[in-house]
Amino acid sequence: ALLPAMSSRVLPRARASAPVPPTPSTRDLRLLRTHARRVAVARRASRVMSACAASLSPHQVPTTTTHDVVVVGNGPIGSAVARHVAAAGASVCVIDGRDSLTSAWNDEGRIVRPLDAEGRSCWQSWNLESLEGFPALQAESGVEFFTKCGSLACGTEAWVANPAKRLTEAGVDFTWHENGTAVEKRFPYLSVPQTHVAVSDAAGGFVNPKRMIQAQNIVMMMTAAGNEMTRVGDDETRRDNSDEGNDDTRRGNSNGPFEKENAFANKNLVVLESAVAVRAANGESPFVETAEGGARVAKLVVLAGGAYIKALAKVSGLTATTKSGSNNQQVSLDASVGVASIRLSRRTVLLAEVTSNEATSTLKHMPTVKYQWAPSENSGCDDQSNSSATTPAQTSTSTHGANEQMSVYVLPPIRYPGPDPPQGWYV
Repeated sequence: ALLPAMSSRVLPRARASAPVPPTPSTRDLRLLRTHARRVAVARRASRVMSACAASLSPHQVPTTTTHDVVVVGNGPIGSAVARHVAAAGASVCVIDGRDSLTSAWNDEGRIVRPLDAEGRSCWQSWNLESLEGFPALQAESGVEFFTKCGSLACGTEAWVANPAKRLTEAGVDFTWHENGTAVEKRFPYLSVPQTHVAVSDAAGGFVNPKRMIQAQNIVMMMTAAGNEMTRVGDDETRRDNSDEGNDDTRRGNSNGPFEKENAFANKNLVVLESAVAVRAANGESPFVETAEGGARVAKLVVLAGGAYIKALAKVSGLTATTKSGSNNQQVSLDASVGVASIRLSRRTVLLAEVTSNEATSTLKHMPTVKYQWAPSENSGCDDQSNSSATTPAQTSTSTHGANEQMSVYVLPPIRYPGPDPPQGWYV
């Protein structure tokens, strides 16, 4: 690519005269180095995923394995937890029930933007940290999952002002659009009320949740320092620093279940199983029981199963936060804290199909949008149905609920591969 373009007619003369190739520019060298790094990462990631493929099927993993941490759930949160646990030097097993359970993240796009609609500084800080961490995660895993297209928040001034104030405090560059006319001038494909204002930034965008999970898993697997995945049933030797003289404990084709369990001990795994309960006898390590008959033992179990956490915790007897009476007997349950306080929040996803021409021309530079479609006097405040909220957590939740009821997220056109929904572009 660094040589000048030559036609086939001129090429023989060029060879005869043996010209000296031009010296690559600094930019060319930088691009080559970047490409080489990406190729190396992609090849390494491919080897890791190939080595891990056998570990994903329950019948190829021993019935019992032992790890420092077991994470139940391999969604955006569970996969991130596992990656950070592995980075801290602990072994981790992720239980992934995606073959038998539905998930809220099972889609091609989810919004990520610096602005928090309720103006909560903690969430805004977490948003920014995530956005800042995406490039490194993509580079390390070789998987691109984030599309940076900017973000827009549009609504009444009362609804937008507080979040905009938080952006200013955080030092995030944004543009203030003073009325509906200004919004439509900047984004001509939108039609908004004249009374609406907006803030837009260049930092936001959207993630492909499936690819983000893949990236998290790859990095988690690659973090197993010098301890490559063992494939049960072949002659590949486990490479580690323990028990070097004992071939039986280091080979994936060991004959006994104890040897197989050892082969997977303290390895980073993703297992396609469904968790049915968390068990723990007094003084013993907890373990996760799976529908496939597996037992994943750990020092610590993390529940990251989204909407299924509450049911799993209840079955496992983990939801009873108790208070003691005068005789130290358990007399009541406190459902305001812990797992028992989890509230499920329903969402409706509507996919509006657009033509390929619209997606690649008119809407090509469309940002993600948080739009207040039903302005209310309670914008940014508690709604009447939650007026009994007394704690900061309850107030935050009810404020979030009120804002969610009067607003929608809109993502730019995303190409869906099919078959459900049919292949095409959808907003």
